[in-house]
Amino acid sequence: DGPSYFLKTTDGGASWQSVDMAPYAESLIDVRFTDPMNGIVVGGTNGTQSGGVAVILATSDGGETWTERFRSSGTGTSTEWAWKISFPSESVGYVSVEHYGGNGDGKVLKTIDGGLTWTELAVPGGGSMQGVGFLNEREGWTSGRGTQMVTSDGGVSWVETSAIDGSVNRFEFFGDSLGYAMGRRIYKLERLAVSAAPPPPDALTLSASPNPTASATTIRFRLGTPGDVVVDVFDTLGRRIA
Repeated sequence: DGPSYFLKTTDGGASWQSVDMAPYAESLIDVRFTDPMNGIVVGGTNGTQSGGVAVILATSDGGETWTERFRSSGTGTSTEWAWKISFPSESVGYVSVEHYGGNGDGKVLKTIDGGLTWTELAVPGGGSMQGVGFLNEREGWTSGRGTQMVTSDGGVSWVETSAIDGSVNRFEFFGDSLGYAMGRRIYKLERLAVSAAPPPPDALTLSASPNPTASATTIRFRLGTPGDVVVDVFDTLGRRIA
């Protein structure tokens, strides 16, 4: 509920400098720095349950001064806060939006230029969002206040998921195969490499070695049942040459 401050340490946490952020936002929720000088903080213009909108602030001088990069529309809600930050790549990032007094839909903010500009993405039926996490630029989750949603197209569309509970407040990913989420439980996402199974005896198989080649190659194939065979050979540009 505020007031809001930005804290910074330059000695490994032994001491902290405090910056009053009241000129920019009443409440601040999350912070992300890409280097010692450049970072963003997210929150809202109001610390109460009415009248505020979500804001994203940026600094390029280590937190000495701040510039407003985004202010939400507030459409359909009485109060909004930018809640949690997730950057799956250097240029693409997402911020969840929590709200009160909404119409049942949710909202996620997205940037494709490293945080310079942001757009609002609707999460139909998503409600008030808290945690947000993206494994890559397209695949991500958001959760909060009883709902949990997943997207596979960068936030264009969302569907409800039972993989996590509706109270996840923080996601953290390490590479593209390991992640954690904290809600009523601790969740672990672990994706293992998949080994190709040998084809069944009645399947078509085809192999060429070497491939590609600058001179000659040996092409082997097997049919599950007798039939006519046509073999096409393509160059590296995709043109059929034989």
